[in-house]
Amino acid sequence: MNNLDDRGFWNLDDMKYTDNDLPESRFLQKGDFLFNRTNSIDLVGKSTVADFDSKISWAGYLIRLRLTPELDPNYLKYLFASPKYRKMFRRIAKPAGGQANINADELSAVKIDYRPLEEQEDIVAQLDNEVNTIKSLLEISKRRAKDIKSAVNSIWNE
Repeated sequence: MNNLDDRGFWNLDDMKYTDNDLPESRFLQKGDFLFNRTNSIDLVGKSTVADFDSKISWAGYLIRLRLTPELDPNYLKYLFASPKYRKMFRRIAKPAGGQANINADELSAVKIDYRPLEEQEDIVAQLDNEVNTIKSLLEISKRRAKDIKSAVNSIWNE
C-alpha cells in the first residue's frame, strides 16, 4: 500500500522484494483489483488495479479480486476512492489492535453504484483524462517553482 497514493495510483519506485519462491497464483495479473483490508481507519479500503505486466505479488493485508467482465476494475477503483465509499469503509471497518479491518465477507456485502459496462468505461475515460490533466499541471507547477527559485537565487547571488 506504500506504493499507492490515496487515489489508487501506483508508484513503483520503492518496491519490496522477497527471495521466497511463490506459486504463480500469488502473482498479480493485469486487471486484478486490490483492496486494503487492514490499515489505519483513514486508509482501510484504499484500492487499486494492477495495470502493468510485471511479476508482482501482494501482501497478506490485501484482498485480491478478479472481477467479472461486466465490472471494469478501474471504475471500481474510482468508486472506492470517492468520498461516499471512503466514508462507508471508515464506518464498517472494525478496530483490531490499533488498526481497522474489513474482511472479505464485509467487502462482498458492499453494494456498489453499478452502471452498464459502456457507461463505466466512459466514466473511467473521463476521470483518467482529468487525472492526466492534473498530473500535467502539477509537473508544470513543480518546474515553474524551480524556475522561480532559480531566478530569485540569481538575483540574490545565492
